[in-house]
Amino acid sequence: MRVLRRTIVLGSALGLGVAACLGACGGGGGGGSAAVVLETGGNDSAAGASPISIGRPANGSLDGTGDVDFWSVALGAGQSYELELLATRLDQVRWDAVVNAPRLTLFDTDGTTKLLEHDLGGFTSAGWGWGRHDLDFPLFRVPASGTYFVSLRQDDGTKQGGDYVFTLRTRSLSGIQAELEPVASAGANDTVLTAETLAPGVLHGFHVDGELDVFAFTLAAPSIVRFELTAYRNGVWRGDDAYFDPRVRLFDQDGVTELASNDEAFFSDPALHMRITTPGTYYLQIEEAGGTGDGEYYLAYARESLAGTLSESEDNDTTGTAEPLAYGQRIEGAVDAADPDVFVFQGTAGDLVRVQTFDAANWAGVADTIDLEVLAPDGVTSVAAEPNRALRVHSFLLTQTGAYFLVVGADLASTAYALHLERFLGSAFESENNDSLANADALDVSGRGSGVLAVNNDDDFFAFSASAGVPVTVRVHAKAAVHSDGFREFSGHGSELQPFVRIRNAAGGAVSTAHYGRFIGTEGVLDGLPTCSASFVPSASGTYYVQVESIVNLGSARSCYVIEKR
Repeated sequence: MRVLRRTIVLGSALGLGVAACLGACGGGGGGGSAAVVLETGGNDSAAGASPISIGRPANGSLDGTGDVDFWSVALGAGQSYELELLATRLDQVRWDAVVNAPRLTLFDTDGTTKLLEHDLGGFTSAGWGWGRHDLDFPLFRVPASGTYFVSLRQDDGTKQGGDYVFTLRTRSLSGIQAELEPVASAGANDTVLTAETLAPGVLHGFHVDGELDVFAFTLAAPSIVRFELTAYRNGVWRGDDAYFDPRVRLFDQDGVTELASNDEAFFSDPALHMRITTPGTYYLQIEEAGGTGDGEYYLAYARESLAGTLSESEDNDTTGTAEPLAYGQRIEGAVDAADPDVFVFQGTAGDLVRVQTFDAANWAGVADTIDLEVLAPDGVTSVAAEPNRALRVHSFLLTQTGAYFLVVGADLASTAYALHLERFLGSAFESENNDSLANADALDVSGRGSGVLAVNNDDDFFAFSASAGVPVTVRVHAKAAVHSDGFREFSGHGSELQPFVRIRNAAGGAVSTAHYGRFIGTEGVLDGLPTCSASFVPSASGTYYVQVESIVNLGSARSCYVIEKR
């Protein structure tokens, strides 16, 4: 499975092996050339907009103070789209130097009516509440077929900017459901008694200030249910005064007892994963967590049968009697404070692993929460793994091949629990000494590589091929990003590396850089998992190189990373 992008799982949330993007992470496309189209002169208004096509990258520059670029594109009613912007990732040096970032706006066919806008600095609304970095539109639809306009300008028009590339792609959403309550109205499905029936898939709805939207879903058998909302990530709707900042609440069959709630899983968009073992009808409520924003939202809902779940076999309370588990398997058991359960799985260096736990935090009716410890093949050394958050996921990178152990312990009381083990992605682990262009490792067939900067001032090189004019992004998964860490449910991977990545041409010249800190980050909204990402448009086809370092020149056994070219 390809990571992060282009898998329609209804997102990260809805598949442990995919990082968030709701239905907006499906297989995008549009046909035509993959090479960039350059802006034309005089495109500072809708009347002079540079034309683009779906799936074709557009390349421009916001050099001068107050610069603005317009692009025109034909879009169809009923089709879903995403727009990905590479600006701080493409030209971090210049955007960072002036502490600025681009503002992205989608205009209606008249070229003046705003449909969506990301307002980082709060110049036209209450503003984006997270860090300074690229802001994308993950998922949107247009009201009618016609020619629409995309505008790029500096967020702070009193400062200069830098270069950018953006690509508008189609999204494939099958069986999209429309909320029955009319757009910009309230009162139709605001209570449990008037709850609208929700089916697995993606629902397109609308929130009005102060209202509730309530949906009912029925489970015929024990299941895991997964919900993810995309609203805040899509920007300010139609020139409103604020982003819609949502919260979701899950209620039991009585419609009153709250089982779970969340308001920030992916930036300010919520997600819930819940294990429910009692069949019946349950209720999901969408409301505002704060602010005054109206806006559209996309609710992804998936349910997963518990058929095929393994049951633990006692006595598995030591590494010597550990019960085998494999990637993709689920297992359930019971544990008490004095009797841990131990599982063993075979891993390969370069595997990025996720273990999702289910306990009192996300399994209705069980007694207590659990602790999870990961042990290296020696059965003693703890493997650093990010702590559980709202979705109860541990994420960690394997730096050696062998048998790893999962040790489950109860916090206080005896309790039932369940685990889901998943390899999020695999990668080719480095072969030392790869500290120069001449000794660079090749990225594997999936465009991935991984390693550890074990000592101070260490660096690693990887080689890859690229085609002239076709944008390339190299993503680095290491320590959680500092500017937003918008996909915090899955980020960090147990790493303490603060990465500095350079992309070099065959002669060794740097063509792009990205780093962990400073003023402007290299995260995205569609692609919020990486610690940092560096993008570039190759001037010629050939071999290029990724150089990975620590921005503070510190190395350790925990300074691990995975890189991925896309």
